[in-house]
Amino acid sequence: MDAQDFLSLPWRLWIFLITLWHHSIIANLLTEAFRTFPTELPLYAQSPHERSSLLYTQTPPSRDAVPKLDEDVGSSAIITSSKKAKALMSSNPRYPLNMILCHRASHTNHASHSSSSLPSWIPDFSSPDLAAESSRILNRISQFSASGSQPSWHVKIHDHRLLEIHAIRLGTIAALGRDSRTGLIPRIKHWQLLGVGGVREGLRTNGAVPQRYPPTGEPIDEAFWRTVFWDYHAGRNLNQRKNGRGASCSTDVALYKEWWSWVQTAGLHRLDHGPPEDLREVHNQIKVDERESRFARVRIGEGGEGGTVFTMCPLASKVGDSVWILFGASVPFVLRERGFEWVGWKRRKVFRVVGKCYAHGFMNGEGMQGREVEKRSVTIV
Repeated sequence: MDAQDFLSLPWRLWIFLITLWHHSIIANLLTEAFRTFPTELPLYAQSPHERSSLLYTQTPPSRDAVPKLDEDVGSSAIITSSKKAKALMSSNPRYPLNMILCHRASHTNHASHSSSSLPSWIPDFSSPDLAAESSRILNRISQFSASGSQPSWHVKIHDHRLLEIHAIRLGTIAALGRDSRTGLIPRIKHWQLLGVGGVREGLRTNGAVPQRYPPTGEPIDEAFWRTVFWDYHAGRNLNQRKNGRGASCSTDVALYKEWWSWVQTAGLHRLDHGPPEDLREVHNQIKVDERESRFARVRIGEGGEGGTVFTMCPLASKVGDSVWILFGASVPFVLRERGFEWVGWKRRKVFRVVGKCYAHGFMNGEGMQGREVEKRSVTIV
């Protein structure tokens, strides 16, 4: 048989039929083999759209029925809202009507890092009980939403070492009070040196000293005292005292000023014995908290053009550290730059957490009203 006969039409037809027969056998074998495979891919092997659809429509298993993710699994989470999500959620009362928690896991070969070692203000996404988790997170966000945090936030973990989170940069620490880690007396001396006059000078803008604290509109003196005492009238209900004092904020400020007057006139030898009975509660609380923080002035904006904020920052804070509102957190945080690192294909500035911060006028959102802020991502190491 020569080459011309081999390439004739009958021979080519015969080769085609044999090839088709072989393909049919292979197809049957593959069909039988895949019958033993699960009908759905694992959650981490699906596309983001498939994962979201699965999480929106399936009833989440109970917390006890499904084990937590392995420690070598990174996590990423988004709280989002959309028309499709709301339509799907309306048929399932277990989900909140405004938001859904989407859980995504991806395998990694990096060192193990469990979610329990993350900061306390990062929710634990290792639990698959989405209804319970979303409810818990929504409760956290509602506590801080007025302070600039928004219900739409995003958390990523890069290489189990870098945490990326949406945030608002409040400003930079421009001046710090003296370190008072040695006790109450050094801090009192510093307050005597600082005084309200020093605070006023720190607020000077274009040669003028404002009479009111810009974020809240209250008098400068009152804002200073409320900051120094961490605004305890709001959290500790100091106004309901046994001596029958009134329930107004100004009365509490007067109580703090009364304590300060006692400090200035009592003499150092009387401080250890404590103040009169009606001032003892305030005095004891200050002795505890003054070892953990110090007064600081923060300039709003990149160049301080947005005004000044009174804060109580961690003892380890330094001039130049920045104060951030981290989405989902219950309080602002002081962050310190740690240089640049490669995150994926981008070279980003990274920060480390110095500690929690009290920013007067921004804990309940007064300072955020009518303010245009830029949401950005901050990377924390």
